[in-house]
Amino acid sequence: MKQLTKITQQKLLLGEGLEEKLVFVELLKFMDINNIEVVTYNGKTNLSNYLKTLRLIPGFSDLISLGITRDADENKDAALQSIETALINNNLPIPESGQLGEKLSSKIFILPNNNTEGMLEDLCIQSIVDDLGISCVDAYFQCIQNQTGRQPKNMAKAKVHAWLASQIEPDKRLGEAAKAGYWNWNSPAFEPLKNFIASL
Repeated sequence: MKQLTKITQQKLLLGEGLEEKLVFVELLKFMDINNIEVVTYNGKTNLSNYLKTLRLIPGFSDLISLGITRDADENKDAALQSIETALINNNLPIPESGQLGEKLSSKIFILPNNNTEGMLEDLCIQSIVDDLGISCVDAYFQCIQNQTGRQPKNMAKAKVHAWLASQIEPDKRLGEAAKAGYWNWNSPAFEPLKNFIASL
């Protein structure tokens, strides 16, 4: 994946992976925000290393806002703690702690909504709950459960893949689906993330 060689905006939004980056880029376009640069830190276990190298990238000294996102997975508190630890270990400000050099501040958003367990896929599914195809996806997994006794380990990912497979172009990934306009940015499900982005 292409690495960031220069920070060109005063606000930086970090996503866990490529899909997050692509979704955030499309959401920023929808919100008509063009002063936030979006990058990926390539996985939750790599955040601390990424923050260490971030200081060395030209343009870092001009940053005024750093937004970091991560999936809650099964434990939103642990996800938040891991980000705060990575910030502290790299001498970067944690939210509500004041600013570094009276300039840079940070904010954290734990997907899907900064309040519950889950991930980006949960957020995307929540944004299309009014789509009639979702009931078909639910029925499909219920049928699989009834017939085989089997269920996916990660139901959110499975539902997203099944729903995307039902579209006219069935081979899109999460970020590609965002670019194609599949996710409903006007859904209340996106409001917490939109508010977070607007606050950076």
